[in-house]
Amino acid sequence: GLEILWALLIISLTVFGVRIVTGWVKLLTADRPSASVSILNYLINGIGVLIVLTVTLYAFNVSVPLLLFTVLASTFGLSVAFREPLANLFAGTMLTASNRINPGDFVRLPSGEEGHVMDIEWDITTIQQLWGSQIIVPNSVMAQAEIINYHLPEPELAVKVAVGVSYDSNLEQVERVTIEV
Repeated sequence: GLEILWALLIISLTVFGVRIVTGWVKLLTADRPSASVSILNYLINGIGVLIVLTVTLYAFNVSVPLLLFTVLASTFGLSVAFREPLANLFAGTMLTASNRINPGDFVRLPSGEEGHVMDIEWDITTIQQLWGSQIIVPNSVMAQAEIINYHLPEPELAVKVAVGVSYDSNLEQVERVTIEV
């Protein structure tokens, strides 16, 4: 009886805490797309689910250490079976934590395709091309590829433009027109 009430209290506080933290993350990243909110919220929710599951099992007198041992023993088999999704999850976490690629950045992939990073989720990165098409790239590919990020280190970039003028041109007028353009 009392254990179940404590479990309900801890579960309620955990759910409340997860909602507060995910709302805080959204609030902090609302002004600037410097980090992927999706992957951070997935991780926070996952930790909350683990806490709720552990407390629930403890409330019903399930041996949590024995259960954890069973889960850890089966992790090897699951890691082999889910190798690619786990690689994408860790790569997405690494991309988000390193700030090498952020939502809003304009990037060029090794294939030559270019676009704005829309989101970094737990398994994929979505890139929207200028004409509206989306490129879906697994995070493990994004982490290993040589990607040109035009927003780093500064969002402004220099563009080299070859300009030719006649030798008879007034150089002061050419300079003035070039600066205006």
